[in-house]
Amino acid sequence: PERLEAMQRVLAQFHAAGCTRLVVVGTGGSSLGAAALCALSAQTASVHFMKNCDAESIRRELDTLPLDR
Repeated sequence: PERLEAMQRVLAQFHAAGCTRLVVVGTGGSSLGAAALCALSAQTASVHFMKNCDAESIRRELDTLPLDR
């Protein structure tokens, strides 16, 4: 419950700043906990999880996302 509340606070801060998308970069299973918390959250921000941290994978994924906010 504490982690879920912490994630909700962070997403609320992003909303307050006018951001609509959060990109989380992790390797292997390191982003699974955050992904699970986001799945349980009622927040409406778009959260995108990148599972590969090599430059080419990041570039390809970022090219598919609208990152203006």
